[in-house]
Amino acid sequence: MAALVGDAGAVTGAAALVRAVGQLRHAVLLAGPDRPAPAAWEPVRRDDGTVLPRRALVSVPGPAAPADPAGPTDAVGPADAVDAADTADGAEDTAAPAVTDGADGAGGGEGVGAVLVVEEAPAVPRAPARTGPPPGTRPAELVLLSAATPAHLAATAGRLAARLSDGGGGRDGGPAAPDLAAVAHELRLGRAVLRCRLAVTVRTVAELADALAGFAAHPGPGTGPAGVRSADLRGAAGPPLIEGLEETRAYVAALWQGGRLEQLTRLWLAGADVCAVLPAHPGPAAVELPATVLRPRPLEPGPGTDGAPQ
Repeated sequence: MAALVGDAGAVTGAAALVRAVGQLRHAVLLAGPDRPAPAAWEPVRRDDGTVLPRRALVSVPGPAAPADPAGPTDAVGPADAVDAADTADGAEDTAAPAVTDGADGAGGGEGVGAVLVVEEAPAVPRAPARTGPPPGTRPAELVLLSAATPAHLAATAGRLAARLSDGGGGRDGGPAAPDLAAVAHELRLGRAVLRCRLAVTVRTVAELADALAGFAAHPGPGTGPAGVRSADLRGAAGPPLIEGLEETRAYVAALWQGGRLEQLTRLWLAGADVCAVLPAHPGPAAVELPATVLRPRPLEPGPGTDGAPQ
């Protein structure tokens, strides 16, 4: 043993164990007395094709033993692969080649306190890689926006559409688009809920970018692209009477849990804050999205301006 791992004193056995485990882990036999260079540790198969696990036999030194008067024998180090039939008489014929250290491997100065049998773990079948569902079968996501005025809402939609388009949207072999679930969740999280609102249900980021760009070009209820719904609640009396009730929170949470996107859309456009109760985020890490367009003064057309959002 000492010839292979060095004379490490009381930790010589531990060093040999680490050496053997490393060989098992990487399926590589390190250099030894009968092996001038490392070699691949090929598995052994039974006649029926079953692959036998690799095994390492490591002797742990015990108390000092008297030297052999006939002189030291050749050490069999932890890096030597032998058939189990050559390891010991009566060994099972199902054993695979093992990395072994014989009782005389302590170099004549130490006895063998114990022999450890280390066997590689059985192979665990890997789950198939997850792939996205084909187009048309992806779950729909409800995307919600709000702003202080219709002009601010259109500007926010246009800014978000540009960001998603710049991200590639997965089109024409460009960069992969951000995850739609992450985008929808991020837009519902930590943003001010204002009086001019937009709701759209989409299945892809590219579809969302197109819908928002169309709304930015033709904002307003009834004038935007199909599927995009908006409402101007600035003239409404105030939040609905159900706002702030624990029963309302439980109801909205149940709608999110059940995927009732149409009911959530109607509540949102009626003035309810459906973002106050959100389901657990199902997508990957959060994405960085542009902020809602906010200005200290209205963006309505006025003297000396062209009315364009800034």
